[in-house]
Amino acid sequence: MQDDNNKTVGRRDALALLSLGTAGLVACGDADPLPDSGVADADVDTGGALDVGPDADASLDAGSDGAMDADAGPAGTTLTPDDFGDAGCVLAPAQTAGPFYYPVELDRADIREGKPGALLRFGVRVVDADCDPVEGAVVHLWHCDALGFYAGFPTADPDLPPPGGLSPDESEIFCRGIQLTNADGICEFVTIYPGWYSVRTAHMHLRVIMGDTTFVTTQAYFDDDYTDAVYGTEPYLSRPDRMVFNDGDGGYNATTETDVRADGDGHLGTVTLSVNV
Repeated sequence: MQDDNNKTVGRRDALALLSLGTAGLVACGDADPLPDSGVADADVDTGGALDVGPDADASLDAGSDGAMDADAGPAGTTLTPDDFGDAGCVLAPAQTAGPFYYPVELDRADIREGKPGALLRFGVRVVDADCDPVEGAVVHLWHCDALGFYAGFPTADPDLPPPGGLSPDESEIFCRGIQLTNADGICEFVTIYPGWYSVRTAHMHLRVIMGDTTFVTTQAYFDDDYTDAVYGTEPYLSRPDRMVFNDGDGGYNATTETDVRADGDGHLGTVTLSVNV
């Protein structure tokens, strides 16, 4: 990515632009309800498996000890464009940020915060409409934990539709963070496979920004059969019989379904986001 002076936007510059632009963040489509959800955005975010705990990092392939360096930034990934396959350059759909968003500008790759769950390396590749990589984009990722709770909202019962008017407890930061894309448009997070809550299929939230410009706010989804296999392990088994699957979720969009597969003792998921820049 280049700025108006045709200089590559570096890590420090991108984070500085982020801090300047945070107050004005407005995501495309945030004001609209999800299609066919029947519930307004103000009320709901209509947003063999392996049992892997939060410390099982032997398969991360991100350093000599297997652990991601929280300060590694754009270089902190071994993923290449080949790991993402052919994205087809279809623009990522604008989707709601949901009721559980609040800005956490924590520049870190590992966002688990000790939460138990199946280990998930999650790679994001940001490209433009011509499939050229976008370097220096700030990628926000947030999602619920294995039991369906979002950081900052401990009173939101995952067995019930999210209530309106929630105010976050910003002392909780699990499963939230940001990373910058490298020269290939790639960044990587270390997290856990997301759980579910009553009105949504399994999903994760993503926002791609540069300065005060939001390229897209969207959501990533997962194959139902793969999710069912993961949910057949602990701690997901403590909440059996999830209520909503992809075909029953008004927000589901195959454009941003994650390519997820086994990865050592955990899982690797990748998604490509094509954006207008």
